[in-house]
Amino acid sequence: MEIQTALKEYKLLGEFLAPEYEQDNAVLTAFKHENPTLSKRQTIQLVDILYGNTDFMEKYFVADLLYLYDEFDIELFDSLLETAIDFKDPSFNRVFLKPCISAFGTKRVADSLEEKFRKGDVEARIGISKLLYWLQPQENGVADNLHKTILEYAT
Repeated sequence: MEIQTALKEYKLLGEFLAPEYEQDNAVLTAFKHENPTLSKRQTIQLVDILYGNTDFMEKYFVADLLYLYDEFDIELFDSLLETAIDFKDPSFNRVFLKPCISAFGTKRVADSLEEKFRKGDVEARIGISKLLYWLQPQENGVADNLHKTILEYAT
């Protein structure tokens, strides 16, 4: 199954965010079964969807699909983080963050967000600040540096 075919079927099915709620999405499951790993071409297509001028249902497709993969290319990591930063709803920005945490670990995500925070404009910093909650800094301590950086810039 091709990315564009899966995307069309995903939108028709209408079961957005199913993996986030530990539910099956038949389209995503079928795609993963046919593609146990993502090719470079598929990775580029998914990155294009995230960076493209597409609706957020298409961006949800990418995040939902990546919930099913334990590993994926670093290009997707960066584009997912950028999408999470830009996403305005703090209750759903997590769907772009969680696949990154699963594939790369909380520390790597927190460190990358800290670097983006230091280099980012005000809007990016606000977006990153909203993501801190999903890193659960109060429980694991790996986002402490990001938390300190946010506080440092706030004063």
